[in-house]
Amino acid sequence: GTGLSEDEPKHLTRILEQMPWDAINVGNHDIEVTETVRYITSSTNMTTKTGTIITPSFVESWGGRYLTSNVILNGDTGDTTMGERYRFLRGERTVLTFGFLYDFDDASPLLTVERVEDVIQSHWFQRVLRGEDGDFDAILVLAHFDVEHPLVNVVLMEIRRVCGKTIPVQFITGHTHYRGFKQMDEFSASFEAGRYLDTIGFVSFPYSNASAVTEQVEKEPNDNHNAVLFQHVFLDANVDFLRKSLNIIQDEFDTDLGEALSQFIEDTQQSMGILNVIGCAPQKFEIENRLNETGSLWQLYMDEIVLNELLQHDTGAMFMQSVDWTFRHDLFQGNITVSDLIAVIPQDFVIYSIAEDIDYSTLKELISIINAEKSGYADDKLPRFGVSAVCEKDQNQHCADDDDVKSYHVYSVDNNVRYLTDQLNYLTNRTFQSHKVLVGNQQYTVKMLWEQYIGNNWSCDKQNSEYYDVATTSSYFSKGVLTTVLI
Repeated sequence: GTGLSEDEPKHLTRILEQMPWDAINVGNHDIEVTETVRYITSSTNMTTKTGTIITPSFVESWGGRYLTSNVILNGDTGDTTMGERYRFLRGERTVLTFGFLYDFDDASPLLTVERVEDVIQSHWFQRVLRGEDGDFDAILVLAHFDVEHPLVNVVLMEIRRVCGKTIPVQFITGHTHYRGFKQMDEFSASFEAGRYLDTIGFVSFPYSNASAVTEQVEKEPNDNHNAVLFQHVFLDANVDFLRKSLNIIQDEFDTDLGEALSQFIEDTQQSMGILNVIGCAPQKFEIENRLNETGSLWQLYMDEIVLNELLQHDTGAMFMQSVDWTFRHDLFQGNITVSDLIAVIPQDFVIYSIAEDIDYSTLKELISIINAEKSGYADDKLPRFGVSAVCEKDQNQHCADDDDVKSYHVYSVDNNVRYLTDQLNYLTNRTFQSHKVLVGNQQYTVKMLWEQYIGNNWSCDKQNSEYYDVATTSSYFSKGVLTTVLI
């Protein structure tokens, strides 16, 4: 979600390799793009006068700590796991640790994601649970799926069948981007620590045959066992918050290794040019604000950026985009760097022309269909699809009927094209062929819209704090704005 992350993540991996993690788990973004898979799994050889220097791949650099219990590398001479199937974390006690990915269907062709339901019945998994590869006192399951996903219970039930009812099992989950906790049974819990590194999660769980566990079970009623045995805390990933939580003064909180890593990250960002300032935002724009709320990121995007940069040359045009996962962060007031913009829009969607000559009544019906379901985003504050349009407006600020605007040109982005085209084909009994919007020979993207808008309107040399007072009273066009709340 920052400029450090690329499809071939050569900059990000150098930073991650310095982290002192005992176990990490594969995620879907690790394995979606073939270039990324090839990069993180391939070692490099450099021949010198004194011999050949082999640099291990990113996965290999973890020395068995990168876990892929159900992800397989497809090879000409046979398949091998991408990372390790499992790992024993050894200290005073031993914790058996797995690393699962949900049943993911869109992996790179270099890989196969095995179904979790099949893996837990496999010989190796059963052998490890039976203790044939070593004894253990508790089980930790790193799982890249929701804290309450059905697969959590699927894995737990098989562990219970083999290992019994009292072996402690802690799930640390992810993927769905929120803070969550669920007690699975008396000796198991599932935990998810936020999103986008906004949270440091802390969990505490028991080990089998521990005297403290036995004594507590004897003392407390059954309903209270889990509250004592499995504890968790969500910590804001904020330096001041963490320092105060640990009651450590600033001079003692910073470490030599931490300062060196911070400097390395900044040097990397500088070398990539992602700290370059591209404009200055007049105020904060929030991702979860409603379309009609002041400081809404979606209102800015639909009613200003799309309208000004994409639709301005059309006399009848409409743009539709689903709200799910389009934006990832708020945009803050002040300087905007390249990295800031990438944090807001980590996935750069390609813009498509999906249909022309569509009458307004058809589009009204289309919007009713696509927004019939709730978005499930930001507590349903936003519609499932945002809509922006250039059209002749009536006195009530609605688009005029198709008697005045005979037809519309409809645009969207790559991940919505098929769904919207199918709906239009059905509603009109026509067959539409979508195509990418090009600027010269370059495909037009959402990030380009933002860059153009910021460059045209948010110069840091201007006193733009009064921008909205001007923008809402002056006319950029003789045309108007239509969003889903007006239809």
